[in-house]
Amino acid sequence: MKLFKGEEKKVLKRLGVLSVAKIGALFGIIFGLLGGITVSLLKASGSLTADMAIFNMIGYWSIIVLPVGYGVSYFIGGAITSWLYNILAEKVGGIELTFKK
Repeated sequence: MKLFKGEEKKVLKRLGVLSVAKIGALFGIIFGLLGGITVSLLKASGSLTADMAIFNMIGYWSIIVLPVGYGVSYFIGGAITSWLYNILAEKVGGIELTFKK
C-alpha cells in the first residue's frame, strides 16, 4: 500500500476486551430501544399479527426488554469477538491502519 505525504502506517495488535464489550452494549441498547419503540407503536396501532406472538406478549414492555436483551447480547458478542481478535492477531499480525501525522 502506497503511503501519501504526511501519513503513517500502524498495526492494531490488541483490543481491550472490556472496552469493546462496553461499546457493543451501548450499540445494543440503542438498537434495542429503537426496536422497542417500533414494537410498542405497532402494538398501540393494533398492527401486530398472530405471527408476532412474542411481541404481542411483551407489548409495551418491549421498550425495556429489548434494550436490556440486546445490550447483554452485544456485550457478550463484543467480548467474544475482541478476545478472538487478540488471539488471531498474535498469529497473523493484526489490522493495518493508516493515519495522518
